[in-house]
Amino acid sequence: MYSPKISEEFIPYLYQWAKSEGVSMTALVNRMIKNEIENNQRKEKKNNDEKDKRNPLWNSRNF
Repeated sequence: MYSPKISEEFIPYLYQWAKSEGVSMTALVNRMIKNEIENNQRKEKKNNDEKDKRNPLWNSRNF
């Protein structure tokens, strides 16, 4: 499994942030990534819904 490395410059900030919230750095970073993925999915869905409104042929439910 691929495990990307967090840039060293972020570690002190993430450590302090996680410590202030009483969670591990892993839990904090996982939460941040989860939130960003959910935000991106909402944006993609909104963009796809807008495409569907402009042209019914773009509606993936038609396929």
